Amino acid sequence: MNTERIHWSMIVLVAVSLLVMLSIPAYGEEPSRELLMNASYHRAQAATYRQQAAQFDQAIHRYEIMARVYQYGSERSVGTVNPQGRRAMVERTKRVITYFQQKKHATEQHAANREALAQSLPESLTARAEERR
Repeated sequence: MNTERIHWSMIVLVAVSLLVMLSIPAYGEEPSRELLMNASYHRAQAATYRQQAAQFDQAIHRYEIMARVYQYGSERSVGTVNPQGRRAMVERTKRVITYFQQKKHATEQHAANREALAQSLPESLTARAEERR
């Protein structure tokens, strides 16, 4: 009798946990169709991409400063400074700058795509329903 209650309580516990798991959206899950058809959602995504592009721009600026510092040090090296190491750092910072420029360009392109998509969609589905009337 006691084991029967345990079995039933286990079954109920598993069923409740499955219902809870199904009601919670998973991480990285696609937004709902209604949200995807909403222009304000895509504008918000475009703004997020623009913020990321601004962060990449700031990183590019910092690395350009670093490259200039290393460049100046390798050109005007004193006997104790490692000019070859500084030249190597100049090359590394230039590669990092190139990487960030590519990432910035890609995020700007994503922002432009989202903005174009937002312009082609109504602000909300309720606005679309009102237009039909």
